[in-house]
Amino acid sequence: MTARGYAATGDRARATAAIHDAEARLARSRPADEPEWIRTSGFTETSLASQAGQALRDLGDLAGAEAQFRTSIATRDGEAFRRIHALTYANLAGVQCSRGRLAKAVAGWNLALDTLPGVTSGRARSAVVAIRHRLRGLGTRLPAYAQDLDRRAGLYLGAPA
Repeated sequence: MTARGYAATGDRARATAAIHDAEARLARSRPADEPEWIRTSGFTETSLASQAGQALRDLGDLAGAEAQFRTSIATRDGEAFRRIHALTYANLAGVQCSRGRLAKAVAGWNLALDTLPGVTSGRARSAVVAIRHRLRGLGTRLPAYAQDLDRRAGLYLGAPA
């Protein structure tokens, strides 16, 4: 979280240092020695990777952000944590879109939508709105697979088909 704050102000050195510090602290932690509230907070390698990915994305380190989001997805129980899993897929796809890899981005955004049925969340809804906004920002000549995603996102939001 500290890294995200530094990233929001554009302080790359402090944001990067905060990520490395958090990674080192997490690596040294011994859950049995932590207070109950820390053990049950759910902050894990998965959470750290998601937060680091967001900080790196905000700093413009898209390759680093993509790697962190991939780690977060690979280490999370997607069934138990569907909302944050979907949000992480959406974050990964947003980075891929920024890197010019539309097909991969669309695949990731579709995975996010696959994860959302039954999830009620303002953040999830905002992520789907952002998907549509990103797609619309690419112009009117979207490939059919991206148009299909836009329609699917619209259906999720309750827009007419």
